[in-house]
Formats: sequence, structure tokens, C-alpha cells
Amino acid sequence: MATPSRLGGLINAAMQRNGLISRNMADAVVFCPPLIITCEQADYMFDIIARSSREVETKTGAA
Repeated sequence: MATPSRLGGLINAAMQRNGLISRNMADAVVFCPPLIITCEQADYMFDIIARSSREVETKTGAA
């Protein structure tokens, strides 16, 4: 199982592999979407976040 201090980095790496630019600060993940983001783009961003979180959960067994 991944230690809490590594989860932010693992999720950040998964999101970047899935096409979402972000950065982690310890176990927090930081997003800076543009102010002109559309609903469709926001939905796409959250889909990537969910998919990446599931990938890390499956890989590490962390829930």
C-alpha cells in the first residue's frame, strides 16, 4: 500500500499521463483551470481526475 506522502505524486503522475496538467504539494493536488473553461472541458477534466484516481487505487490498493 502506498504511503500517504506518495499518493499525491502518484495521482499527479497518472493525471499527466492521462492528459491533465497539474502539480502536487505533498498529498494535495493543485489545479489551475482557465477562467474561460467550458462545462464540457470541466467535465473532461473531472473524468481524467476520476480515472487517474481509480488507476492509482487499483495499483496501490489505497482507498
